Amino acid sequence: MDKGRLNEIFNDTSEAVVIFDKQGSIIYFNSTASRLFQYTSAEAEGKSIFDLIEQDIHQNLRNFLSHKPGFSSQTLEQKAFIIRQDEQLLPASFLLSSITHEKGDIYMMVIEALAASEDALSLNYKLLADNVPHIVSLYNAQLQCLYVNPAVRQLYGYRQAEYIGVGGFVALVADEDKARILQEIEQDTKERVALKTYTYCAYQSNGELVQVQNIVKRTFDTQGNLNRLIAYEKGAEYEPPISSPAPELSSQAALLLLDAQGKINYISPATTSLLDIDMYQGKNFIDMLHPSDQQRLRYAREETILNGIVSLQYQCRVKQDNSFVPMRVMLDKFYNAQGQQTHTTVRLYRLG
Repeated sequence: MDKGRLNEIFNDTSEAVVIFDKQGSIIYFNSTASRLFQYTSAEAEGKSIFDLIEQDIHQNLRNFLSHKPGFSSQTLEQKAFIIRQDEQLLPASFLLSSITHEKGDIYMMVIEALAASEDALSLNYKLLADNVPHIVSLYNAQLQCLYVNPAVRQLYGYRQAEYIGVGGFVALVADEDKARILQEIEQDTKERVALKTYTYCAYQSNGELVQVQNIVKRTFDTQGNLNRLIAYEKGAEYEPPISSPAPELSSQAALLLLDAQGKINYISPATTSLLDIDMYQGKNFIDMLHPSDQQRLRYAREETILNGIVSLQYQCRVKQDNSFVPMRVMLDKFYNAQGQQTHTTVRLYRLG
């Protein structure tokens, strides 16, 4: 290629321009790229473009170079870190174009450094959060997701780009919890609540529900307007045992007696004010809970077996007519002299 002609075209541009072949070997580096990467043209030419860009987008770049399905267009846009000669990471945006040449396809990458922008903020935040074991995501004042760390795949099954694409945690809240959570978030933002924990069910990528505990941190500007929101999500499969009923419990309790397999054998007459006895009689108690709470009860049973706990209390949603009602569940398990479970008593308290 005529490098003199390329210099005439690209050396006065504000963007870094890098041209490389199908294998990623750099064949042209303009003056802006030299300043950005801190390599001279001579030092850069012959190096691999993969050595100058963080590994997160290597696979996308390889797919583009090989024209794999989904990467067959003539351009590819990405945001990621570049690696300077001093090994400092800088956030940047990339526009990669395919150029047909008489000696085979070549590729031109136009690179623009990101500074003092939401894109730069999300990428710099990445340096802190990428290795955190729980989900960390970042949102702007409009609650648009700017960043999520790799832990999102473990809990939700989404890749990072997919989670950002659907809209982050707000979009994944289960239908039955969404109105409540959105209202609480809006109200807490108006009241400038800086830190609060929200618990709800959310959809995984396969459509399954998972219980989530989300610690939300807000930052506000000097006028009190929301500036940024940081969400710290983790699975909440079951609540730890507590020593006494929560103060919000009503005075009425439903008493149920379960056999060793969890089948309901007896329901107290006082239960009629809380539950439909005919709906429950002879059923397995776990089947009367919300699907996501059934999993929580299974975890609670495992906790009982492992730790020898005979009394458990936690909050769940219990079936009533065609809906589910939040209640506090108190279980007492009884065992015979051989350590075999014989029966369980269940007391249900309506919340509120």
